[in-house]
Amino acid sequence: MNNSEAPKILFMVMDGLGDRPHPKLDGKTPLEAAHTPNMDHLAQRGMTGLMYTIKPGITPGSDTSHLSLFGYDPEKYYSGRGPFEAAGVGIDVQAGDVAFRANLATISPDGIVVDRRAGRITGDRSEIEELVNSIEIPGVEIIFKLGIEHRGALVLRGENLSHKVTANDPKKTGVPEKQIKPLSPDAKKTADVLNLLLAKLKNELPHLKINSERKSAGLPIVNTILLRGAGKMVSIPTFKEKHSLNASCVCGGGLYEGIARVLGMNINKNHNGDGTAKTDVKSKVNAVLESLKTSDFVFFHIKGTDSLGHDGKALEKKNFLERVDAAISPFLDLENVIIMITGDHSTPCVLYEHSVDPVPILVAGPNLRRDHVKRFNEIDVSCGSFHIRRGLDLMPLLKGFIGVTKKYGA
Repeated sequence: MNNSEAPKILFMVMDGLGDRPHPKLDGKTPLEAAHTPNMDHLAQRGMTGLMYTIKPGITPGSDTSHLSLFGYDPEKYYSGRGPFEAAGVGIDVQAGDVAFRANLATISPDGIVVDRRAGRITGDRSEIEELVNSIEIPGVEIIFKLGIEHRGALVLRGENLSHKVTANDPKKTGVPEKQIKPLSPDAKKTADVLNLLLAKLKNELPHLKINSERKSAGLPIVNTILLRGAGKMVSIPTFKEKHSLNASCVCGGGLYEGIARVLGMNINKNHNGDGTAKTDVKSKVNAVLESLKTSDFVFFHIKGTDSLGHDGKALEKKNFLERVDAAISPFLDLENVIIMITGDHSTPCVLYEHSVDPVPILVAGPNLRRDHVKRFNEIDVSCGSFHIRRGLDLMPLLKGFIGVTKKYGA
């Protein structure tokens, strides 16, 4: 590679990377306990520190934290997760659309939620998609698409729609499905549309062939759709417009692909990876190397660290980190590439949930300062020269490191 060219940026995010000391790891975090020679080597070749992806005292969501990391202030560009989930399953979400995360689910005859995931339904579910998309409500276009298993997204398109409505998903079983209610007077139309849609689905879903087959097999049927994460799509500049960089994405989870699509990134699906802890990391690394040939900026997302944190599996999270570290060994041979590795938030195994703890970060590459940190983990990097940053600080710094920022002043 011609070193006269501006360096490229490899932007690697391990979801839920940060953690807290765990008794099964002798009081160490999974990252602290893991053997990660490649990440440690990168740490020794650059700067390290800690980062609050939103700001101190805030527990970040994956959606808001990624927007912040990419340089988009969530307070300006975020109203809910729905639009990004919808984009992630392949819906062309437009400004003004109201979108929701959707679960195929099972309720009892008296409306009690029996299974929020309809037995994690698999196979051909096109009959369900076709039914939802065939329902007509005057003045509103209904767009529904399924992703993996029970997951999907619903989009409403039309005039005077609002995202300020409650969810019908109670987020647990054994309780009634909720009625959707407006949170402001201008949201009454949207709530009415959704309640009418759900009423029609409850009448028609049980009669589908797929449900007859599932009932005969003793499997949970799909007789409702649970909605949550309402959001209204806003007008948002593309990554290219905002940062003057051609960007690509290598990821496995729908949310992250959705955010990348909304920001106009090229989606590289030339890999066998997914959003689980069993993902083919090596295949995704090869896709990253491929994307670096044609893109200025490559977003590389790993989901398994977060899933294991939510499951409280500290030893498995440690082992997964070691597998990721081994897979990224080709990154050490990259020339003229700024490599950034961090998390979007902490998901401590002792909490089973996101937390306010900052995440570790390393930035390594040509002509960058080096600090004295030898290992990449939450404790060692606290002494690093990258200090403590906010997520919104990251893209301006990275662009400065590759020399594409303008001088302020004479």
